[in-house]
Parts: sequence; C-alpha cells; structure tokens
Amino acid sequence: MKNSLYSIKDNTAEYFTKMFPSPNDATALRTIKNTLIDPNSKELEFVKNPDQFTLYKIGSFDDNTGEITPELTKMQTLQTLNEELQNAE
Repeated sequence: MKNSLYSIKDNTAEYFTKMFPSPNDATALRTIKNTLIDPNSKELEFVKNPDQFTLYKIGSFDDNTGEITPELTKMQTLQTLNEELQNAE
C-alpha cells in the first residue's frame, strides 16, 4: 500500500519538520486541522504561529516494496487552514 509523506515547513527558520505518513492529501489536511484545534497542542510552534508554516507533500512510501518516491508539492499555509476552521465555527 502506498502512503503519502508530508512535512510542515517553518518558513521563518527555513527548515522542514519531521515527516509524517497519511493515506492521502485529505487525511493529511484533516490531521493538521485537528492539531490546530486540539487544546493539548496549543504550545506547538506551528499552532501559535500558523502564518509562518506551510504544509508540503514530500513524497510517497510503498510499504510493499519499500520504495520512496520523492515529490515536493506546496499544499497550504497553516494560516489558511486555521482561517478555514474559524470560518466554519
């Protein structure tokens, strides 16, 4: 099965955080949105400063073959995701 790989880029520090797997783009976005609204995550840097972070798809991993396929696709700023959550309330 293929899983996509994602990372959050700190645009100020100019580095990518540890990658995380997710089945697809929609589930990766859901994971980040859930983190943004989770009271236990309020001290995370990207939750406190969502305007300085961007979600990227960085590749895919096939757990049947072990093959990693690189990709670098900018998805959304965390500020945009945060605004979507606020507008949905």
